[in-house]
Amino acid sequence: EETIYVYEEGEHKREYKTEFIQEALNHFFNPKEIVVFVTEGAKETYESLKNRLSNLTKLTQVEIPDGKNPKEMWEIFDKICGVLEDKKDEEQEEVEKARDKETIVFDITHGFRSIPFISFLAIGYLKQIRDVNLKVVYGAFEAKVDEKTPIIDLTDFSTILDWITAVNAFVKYSNAVEIGRIVEEIHQRLRREGRAEPRILKSFASKVKELSYAIHLSRPIDSSKKAKEVVEIIPSLIEELGFVPPLSKILKEFEKFKSFSCDKPNELSSETLKAQLELINYQMNSGLILQAIELAREWLVSYCIHILSYRRGEWLKRDVRETIEKTLGALVKKERGEEYTPTGLMDLLSNNRDVIELWNKLSNLRNDLAHCGMSKDARSISKIHKNASDLIGELNRMRETL
Repeated sequence: EETIYVYEEGEHKREYKTEFIQEALNHFFNPKEIVVFVTEGAKETYESLKNRLSNLTKLTQVEIPDGKNPKEMWEIFDKICGVLEDKKDEEQEEVEKARDKETIVFDITHGFRSIPFISFLAIGYLKQIRDVNLKVVYGAFEAKVDEKTPIIDLTDFSTILDWITAVNAFVKYSNAVEIGRIVEEIHQRLRREGRAEPRILKSFASKVKELSYAIHLSRPIDSSKKAKEVVEIIPSLIEELGFVPPLSKILKEFEKFKSFSCDKPNELSSETLKAQLELINYQMNSGLILQAIELAREWLVSYCIHILSYRRGEWLKRDVRETIEKTLGALVKKERGEEYTPTGLMDLLSNNRDVIELWNKLSNLRNDLAHCGMSKDARSISKIHKNASDLIGELNRMRETL
């Protein structure tokens, strides 16, 4: 039926009278090309639409099934994605020259049966493989007032898929790439559409990236500081992204990083050691075994400084840490019956057989990892994982002595 389609973007409001939303969208967005996915039952309607859009140089019809069964549904998914994947190579050079990324407007108004759902999944898939801006719209004919039909922008709903992927990648694996990409995309879109002037987004992305670097570089003090900053900025970020309410639940996943943040990470205390131990556990669970073992070895040195109260205020000084390392090394050699150089702290640590044994195991595994398996005696991958897991378990049992 004929209606007046209304599209609002920021402060701009546009109207167009037609019985075809595709014609209205062509008027609003002036696209280079329109691709219409047509079921058998819609072919007659498409002919009428084609006549209305006859002035277009690029109007493409793609036939799709009704989606009555899984096989047909997968065929629809493949055809939607296939059309845009085919155009990727054709337009790559043109897009690279352009200042702004290509924009694809996805209209799901006349989706039949399960087609809107399949289309939405295709949108999520395309976001991962195409460097484009995607806009999703729906003509709410049933919601028309005074013969005017609002065109609802559903793009914000599609960003939920992005946020779930990005937050999951960071919380589980400390991978900040997706977070950076999605924040940059939303930042640009908000400014382009004049809907808001983002204040927190870029700051959040920067802090998350720095936290990721700190975790991957095994910098416990920096990790603690950055984790605290990230957790503290989340409420402001949720407020800024209030137009997507479910994000508040997704972003609360970042609160998990509280476990390895502490108030004074530069000072050696039981709180600092517990926070660093949580970071080691996080690294291990995220598959960062090399980083976890490197930090575990340093943690054991800090632990010894703490329990011996040996120059605790100078725990980060190289000579202090080297004294502990030499003492532990000498005690290991003494246990083996090898020649060693005594230190003044040997008597204080000699009764801590668990610590001495753990130092020996950590040092051996750390050396194996540091040499990248370039040895005839190198451990197998599966053995490295088991050894690392066992050693981190021993560290966790020492938590009770803090």
